[in-house]
Amino acid sequence: MIFYITSFVIINLLIYIKREFLIRKYNIYDVPDKERKKHKIKVSVFGGAIIQINLLFLLIFILVFDIEFPKFIENNRNLFSIFLTSFLIFLVGLFDDMLLIRNRAKFLALLLVVLLASSIDNDIHITSLKFSWINRDILLLDFSIFFTLLCILSFMNSFNFLDGIDLLCGTYALGIFMIFFYLTKSIIFLPIIFSLILFCFLNYKKIIFFGDSGALLISFLISIFMIKIYKLNLIYTEQILILLLIPIVDNLRVFFIRFINKYSILKPDNNHLHHLLNKKFNSLNTVLIIIAPIFLPFIFTLFNKEFFYILIFFQIMFYLSLIINLKKL
Repeated sequence: MIFYITSFVIINLLIYIKREFLIRKYNIYDVPDKERKKHKIKVSVFGGAIIQINLLFLLIFILVFDIEFPKFIENNRNLFSIFLTSFLIFLVGLFDDMLLIRNRAKFLALLLVVLLASSIDNDIHITSLKFSWINRDILLLDFSIFFTLLCILSFMNSFNFLDGIDLLCGTYALGIFMIFFYLTKSIIFLPIIFSLILFCFLNYKKIIFFGDSGALLISFLISIFMIKIYKLNLIYTEQILILLLIPIVDNLRVFFIRFINKYSILKPDNNHLHHLLNKKFNSLNTVLIIIAPIFLPFIFTLFNKEFFYILIFFQIMFYLSLIINLKKL
């Protein structure tokens, strides 16, 4: 355990020390356009590579040192699925960072990879819904695969749209993986947590961004691990809603605005909550305003599960009040 933790601390320290060399070798940058991308100089999108490097070493550790599988990775088939499909997701994002592929082509590629993941690993199928107030599960039956694909792709898309200001994606992902570690006590999450801490520090210093490769990779990992932990009965449906509600609702609002204005729903703009907040507050305060109403209610549910719907109602009202007031400015 000590060797495992120390090894990944050293790996991420080496990445930090050699960051300039690695960034030059990676040689993929986000170039400002003075419209949506308002940073002053080109910034490396090395964030996804940091996560992928840690995943590669994690796989080596599991294979070489025979680390015990957690309950949500029962066999080599499931392990193979996680690392293969996450790497393919990373590649899709990497090609988009390099070539700016069309949204439809990117969506099709992501759909095929998620379909591959679901065909290899049946444990990521959402077969039923479990609510705290119902004594029995709501079975999805033949609707299971479609619902699973819808949930994963919707969250990945919502998360990708969060990647608009410094620290937002990183702190959101870090909080979720710390929750995963708390719920499962599985050391498999520690390399991802360490890599996200490193990313947040470098992102705060405006040295790197996630890019599509990072945003798609980390959101895919969140999706599949969330489903696996959910199927172990370690988290309720309502708790998942609390964690995901604000990003998804904000995404739906923006999609609706684009639709009624006859714009492409996949075309980026500056109408998301973090963009609106960033016009009035600095990036750090914007991140706190968005992150606090997500994680504070969730932490409360760990100690008291009687107020799920009050907390969800609070999140919706908080979000609506923010949007209404920001639109008036």
